[in-house]
Amino acid sequence: MLRWISNNLPAFLAAVALHIGLLALLVLGFDWRAAPPPEPQGKVIQATAVDQRQVDAEMRRLEEAEARKRAAEEARQQELQQAAEQARRERESEQQQLVELKRQQQVERQAQAEEAKRRAADEVKRQAAEAERERAAEERERATRERTAALEKKKAAEAAHLAELEKQKAAEAAHLAELAKQKEAEAARLAELEKKKAELEQRKKEEAARLAELERRKQEEAARLAELEKQKAAEARRAEEARQRAEEERQRAEAERRKREAAEKARREEEARLAALEERKRREAEEQARREEEARRQREREEQMARQIAEEQRQLQEVRDREHIRMRAQYQTAIRQKVQRSWIRPADMQRNQSCTVVVTQLQSGDVVNVDAGGCADPSFRRSVEAAVYRASPLPSAPDPGLWEREIQFIFSPQG
Repeated sequence: MLRWISNNLPAFLAAVALHIGLLALLVLGFDWRAAPPPEPQGKVIQATAVDQRQVDAEMRRLEEAEARKRAAEEARQQELQQAAEQARRERESEQQQLVELKRQQQVERQAQAEEAKRRAADEVKRQAAEAERERAAEERERATRERTAALEKKKAAEAAHLAELEKQKAAEAAHLAELAKQKEAEAARLAELEKKKAELEQRKKEEAARLAELERRKQEEAARLAELEKQKAAEARRAEEARQRAEEERQRAEAERRKREAAEKARREEEARLAALEERKRREAEEQARREEEARRQREREEQMARQIAEEQRQLQEVRDREHIRMRAQYQTAIRQKVQRSWIRPADMQRNQSCTVVVTQLQSGDVVNVDAGGCADPSFRRSVEAAVYRASPLPSAPDPGLWEREIQFIFSPQG
């Protein structure tokens, strides 16, 4: 009561003053003396009497007004107290959330500190990704509410989209089967090339052995010819000695003449033999030239075969490069399609929007950071970034060599 009087002191003083005034009016208006007997003659004075009922009614009205004011004030005070209590509870809840958030941030900072020991450069991105996840969580919550409101409208479109995805999946399976066949054919062709290469190496080894054998025979023949030259020189010396002896003994008997004739015959035979030897040397030289020509042709064939193998390997590398490009495009298409399936159109988005998205991912496909800074519309940018986080983990690369930590693609709602 005292608190209410202190809070409503002007109204309380006005009520007290009113009551005092009414009481003074009642006291002053009452005649405390005995009434004298009426005089038969004289001027009658009209007196105004105060009706007690009116005073009581006025007092009740004032009390009721005061009661209503007190009730209203008490209600207002109670509302203020409830509001203060609610604000206090909200502050406590916010403080608890802040403490919990600080605790989570402390845990995350400790984990980040451990990760920073291994990859300091990635730590900054991961912290940004953590903050982006919190913002993306809020975006996902808001997007969930919007999606719930628009779900009925999108059911038919989603069914058509799923049917189209099934068709694409079937076409992709057929394409993968065709690609597997091509890879098998390519493997068979490579095996054939390897076989040809092995045969060529074997022929080169055999030819090298044959050339070595020819060289050995050539050296042996050169040694034999040198020996023949020595024999020829010896024969020439013997012939000269015989001629000298014949000149000295011309006068000897017929037996000596026959002996000289026999020596001459032997000389002619030796010359014939030497001529045959020269012819043989000529034929061997021709054979050597023919072998050298055959070796030159063999080298040309080997060089041509090597060029053919190099060309086939170049063509095979081109096929591999094209396949690498196709698989990379397929990998990026799979990522873009998963993001498109996870994307929720903002209600206030403008038409014909597209933007470049840069995604940082782990080897497992988990997204750690998204940058859609190329989007002109902020709501469209937030929806695209939230879609990328919803699509995490991203599809794995068909070939480990295609995986990149940072990937970039153009996102468009029209595909």
